[in-house]
Parts: sequence; C-alpha cells; structure tokens
Amino acid sequence: MHIPTIARAVRWGVAVLPVMFVATVGVPCQALAAPEVSLDPAPDGTLTVVGNGWRPGQHLVVNLGRASFAALADSTGSFEVSTGLVSYQGPLAVHRPATSSRAPARLGPAEDSLAPNPLAVLFAQSLVRGVGLVALLGGVLGLGTAVARSIRRRIQAR
Repeated sequence: MHIPTIARAVRWGVAVLPVMFVATVGVPCQALAAPEVSLDPAPDGTLTVVGNGWRPGQHLVVNLGRASFAALADSTGSFEVSTGLVSYQGPLAVHRPATSSRAPARLGPAEDSLAPNPLAVLFAQSLVRGVGLVALLGGVLGLGTAVARSIRRRIQAR
C-alpha cells in the first residue's frame, strides 16, 4: 500500500519541477526595441522628428531630404528634433554621424557618466537570476527531503 503513495509523490514532483524550472529560467530577458522614427506636428505648427529605441547617449543625424539635423538620444534612447518645417513630403532617414578614420580621438570623460555600463547591468541581472535559481532548487530539495522523510515515517509506522 505504500508504493502507490511514493509513486504519486514522484509523479507530482516530476510534474511540478519542470513547471517551476520554466517559470524561473524561461523569464524573457530584456531586449532593445527596434528603432522607430516619426514626423509629428508640434504645437507651434512646425514638424518635429521623434525617435525611440536608440542607444542612450547615441549621437544621430536626422536627414529630411537635403536638410540635416543633429540629435542626441536621452537616457531612455529617445530623441526629439524640431525641424522648423511646416510641411514635408519625402524621405526621412536617421543614422550615426559619419566619422573619418583620420579624425583625432576625443580624450576626456564620457558625456553621460551616469549611464550604467551595459555589461555590468547584464552581470547583475544574471547574478540575481542565478541566486534565485539556487534558492528555488534548494527549496525544491528541502521540500523533497521533507516529503521523503514523511513517507519513510509512515512506512515505518505500519
């Protein structure tokens, strides 16, 4: 009579363990969104180029036909550039500024020293995920040990 009880506990553990594993490890990771750009009307009647999904602090060049505008993505990767144009029908392009290989390197601190290093953020996220996984596995192991002891006591009591 004790064998069906053990089999039921094993089946329960086999069913729950993969679900718990997928719930912790299968959490979607943070991903950068694809860059988006739109030409929106401003309150003063002119057009504003609005973009998001860029790297924080990234220097960009916005081209509306032959007109070029400089842009700098903020800490969320968004930017707004006032064009001063009332209307526009034509191509809209956003790209990094062209740099010459002969241009002198800029020395000095980074422009946005408050932005965290992306590798440090990924390291911290993976560290937290690893600690959570170890805690979960420890809890499962402790629960399994408690169930096994309970079953063993019931078997010995008979």
